[in-house]
Amino acid sequence: MGKNGKTAWLITDELESEKGPVTVLAVLTPQAGKTMVEQAVDRLWRALHLTGDEKLQYMAASNPPPYKPSWTNLICYCGQGSVVVARKVTGLRDVPQGQGIDGLTWDGMPNASE
Repeated sequence: MGKNGKTAWLITDELESEKGPVTVLAVLTPQAGKTMVEQAVDRLWRALHLTGDEKLQYMAASNPPPYKPSWTNLICYCGQGSVVVARKVTGLRDVPQGQGIDGLTWDGMPNASE
């Protein structure tokens, strides 16, 4: 991939105490709309952070889980403590394993190690 990289919605799992991504969960096309981004964040948060019985409990629309996707500026997030976050990034590119987050880096990445 070229040095300039790509623009994309990057979805990561983050620890609020760490102030940055822990792992990359998904990459969506930059054309993905607000609804698609929210659905992806919601489903990934549920998959990662709910127990089996909670998944059954919150399956009904009348009983939603305690967290739902919210937006701050252009960042969509869901959860508390361990948070699933979607942000539109530029310059998304691969780097050697052991660098970046899961072998990816992007412009403005916190604690970038390239």
